[in-house]
Amino acid sequence: MPSKLLINKTALFTRVALIQAERVRKILVERPEERSLIGNIYRGRVTRILPGINAAFVEIGLKQPGFLYVRDLEGLINGRGTSPDKPTRDIRKTPIKDLLRIDQPIVVQITKDPVKSKGPRVTTNLSIAGRLLVYGLTNPPGISISKRIEANEERERLSTLLRAQKNTDENVVVRTAGEGKSEADFAADLKYLREIGEAIQTRLTTNQREGGIYGDLDLPHRCMRDMVDPSFDEIIVDDIELYGQLTSFAEQYLPNIRSLLRLADNKSSLFEDYGVERALVGAISPRVWLENGGHLVIEETEALTSIDVNSGRFSGTQDIEENHLKINVEAAKEIAIQLQLRDIGGIIVVDFIDIRSAASRQSITDVLKQSLASDRAKTKVLPMSSIGLVQITRERTRNSVGRKLTATCPTCQGNGVLISPWTLSCQILSRAEVLLSDDRFKEIQVVSHSDVIDEIKTTFGEALANLQSRTGKNIVLMPRDDYHFDKFDIIPKS
Repeated sequence: MPSKLLINKTALFTRVALIQAERVRKILVERPEERSLIGNIYRGRVTRILPGINAAFVEIGLKQPGFLYVRDLEGLINGRGTSPDKPTRDIRKTPIKDLLRIDQPIVVQITKDPVKSKGPRVTTNLSIAGRLLVYGLTNPPGISISKRIEANEERERLSTLLRAQKNTDENVVVRTAGEGKSEADFAADLKYLREIGEAIQTRLTTNQREGGIYGDLDLPHRCMRDMVDPSFDEIIVDDIELYGQLTSFAEQYLPNIRSLLRLADNKSSLFEDYGVERALVGAISPRVWLENGGHLVIEETEALTSIDVNSGRFSGTQDIEENHLKINVEAAKEIAIQLQLRDIGGIIVVDFIDIRSAASRQSITDVLKQSLASDRAKTKVLPMSSIGLVQITRERTRNSVGRKLTATCPTCQGNGVLISPWTLSCQILSRAEVLLSDDRFKEIQVVSHSDVIDEIKTTFGEALANLQSRTGKNIVLMPRDDYHFDKFDIIPKS
C-alpha cells in the first residue's frame, strides 16, 4: 500500500500525518507544553495506598500523582535483580499494603498519559521500545514474541536468533515489525537498546533525587521508529532543523529508511497539499459520510464513544435486508479508519442498522475485525447483538485528536444543548412576577438575547399583558444580541 509520513513543525506544535492509499489514516498532534509522557521513567515516592482497589498513588513531580495498580508491581517484586532463589509471588492476589509502604522510594514508568482529572498510569515493569524489540529493564529474563506474528516457523526462527544474541539475564519482546527481519537488523536494535538501558541504570545509580530519569523520543522520532518501514514511499519534513535531526537519527539507528527522508519544497502548504488540514476538520466533526450515501454519527463522552450508523441518502434495491447489509459493511470499514484517525480509545459502542440474518450480522463483525487488524492499538470486538449493537474496546494511552483540538463550550459546559427560549421565558416571567409584587418597584426591565425576547412577545404575549394589567406596573423588554442565549438580567426600577 503506497504510504507517506508527513511531519509539520512550528513554534506552537508538531503534527504528524500518515497517508496510505492517498487517504489520511492517522493524525498526531503534540504541543511543547503537552508532550506525551508515555515511556518516561521517574524516581518517585508512594504517597497513598488504596487497599479497597489494591492500588497506590506515586508522587513523581508532575501536576498529578501516578496511579499504580498492584499488577503493575511485577517488575519491583518479581523482576530482574531479585534473588533467583526467591520464589515468585502471585502479586495480583496479594494486598498492596503488604507490598508497599507510605514514603517508600520507587522507580516507575508512565504507560498512559494524564486524561482530564485522571493522573498518569504507571508501572514498575520498566522497558525501552526499539524498532524491532522492546527491551525489559526490570522484567525477568526471557523472550516473548508479538501475537500478531502467527507463523510457527517464523516464531521459532526469531526465538533461535534472539537466544543467540541476548544475554542470559536480558528480557526482550519481538514487536510485529520484527517479522522477517535479519540477524543484523536485530543486532543493531539490541545494541541501541542496550546503550539506552545502560545510561538509565547509570542515572538511577548516580541520581537519587525524585523526578525524571529518562524521557522517550519526541513525536517525530517516535513515529519514524514505530510507523515507518522500507515499504514507505517517503517521509516529508517541512522544518530544516528537524530534518537534520531526523537524518542523523536515521543514519545511526534506522539506516534502511534514511533514503526516504525529504525536505518539503514549500513549508506553508505541506498539510494543505495532501488534504491533512481538511482531514483534521473532519476528525473533530461528529458526522462522517460514507461513499454509498450512508453516514456515521460519532460522539465521545466521558464513559464511552457511541457510533450510530444511518442510511442517510443511500438508495439501493427493493431488498431492505440487502440494503442494510451494504450500508453496515461500508460503515464497518469506515469505523476502523475513524477510530485510528481520531485515536479514540476505551469503550466504543456501535449501533448498526437493524439486520435480521445471523449470518449477515456475523459477516459485518468479521469485516470490522479484519479492518481493525492493522491497528497498532490493542482492540477487541465482541459479537453483534440481536439488535445490532457491537461493543469494541480499544487501548487508550492518550487523549483523542478531538479532545486535543477542541475545548469545552463555556455556555453549555460540554452538554451540547442550551436552555430553550421557551424555558428561559418561563423563568423570566416567574421572576418578574415576584419583583412586581414588591411595592418598592414600579417597573422592571428585562434584558436578554433577542430570540428570548421574541419568544416572550409571541408565545407569552397574553400572559405578559395579564401580568402588567394585574399589577398595574410596566415590563420593558430590551433585546441584546451580545447576550448569550441562556443569560438574562431583570432590573427593577423604583
